[in-house]
Amino acid sequence: MRMLAQALLAHTDTLATTASLADPDALVPTCPEWTIRRLVTHVGQAHRYSTTAVRTHQAAPASTADPGPQQNWRTWLTGGAEDLLAALRTTGPDTEVWTRFGTRRALFWLRRMTHDTVVHNVDAALTTGAEFKIEDSLAADGITEYLELAIARIAAGLLPSVERLRGDGETIRLNATTGQTWLITRTSTGISTDLVAGQADVTATGSPQDLLLLLTRRTSQNAPQIAVTGGQELLEHLLASTDF
Repeated sequence: MRMLAQALLAHTDTLATTASLADPDALVPTCPEWTIRRLVTHVGQAHRYSTTAVRTHQAAPASTADPGPQQNWRTWLTGGAEDLLAALRTTGPDTEVWTRFGTRRALFWLRRMTHDTVVHNVDAALTTGAEFKIEDSLAADGITEYLELAIARIAAGLLPSVERLRGDGETIRLNATTGQTWLITRTSTGISTDLVAGQADVTATGSPQDLLLLLTRRTSQNAPQIAVTGGQELLEHLLASTDF
């Protein structure tokens, strides 16, 4: 929990800094039709939605909180992240609470909001030209969480592209330059994942940060920092079918 809590605060703070200095009406290229203001609103509302779910243990109504004028964005964003951590400390990270995928530990919401914030921090940086860095361990956990979330969405019927994901054992491997590896297999029910070494029909190799940005479509499989061997169309199909 400590790594996630620290990352949530750090990336929320960096996002707040970048957004507060940006043109609020600038379009975010990695979130079509979103502006910087809409990006800030989404992140702050998501933090507040998650906080309510943790505190009440029940489904929360969509947050309608507004960030207000740009000079208030830092306080508004960091306040939402801090409230979520306070709710987790009060409730306890292992307490069973509501999620869209059934009852899970409250820690689910911290992990989900941390990785959501990390990726949207990247969105703000790509919009403004600011620098960004995702720590290797955090990015690796983000990859694992993303794949787990895709499988959970399939099981809950929340991923309409599940029919496209079904296959006959085709395999996609993500190889991190730091040593971690993820094997994704297309099955008759969707996809499965494992952390085993070996051959695959297509392999993408890069840093944990680059692989996370590839999965979340913040970079392309043709980017110079990503090395792809094997059937690129299989990797492209996976990325298009897990777009959420």
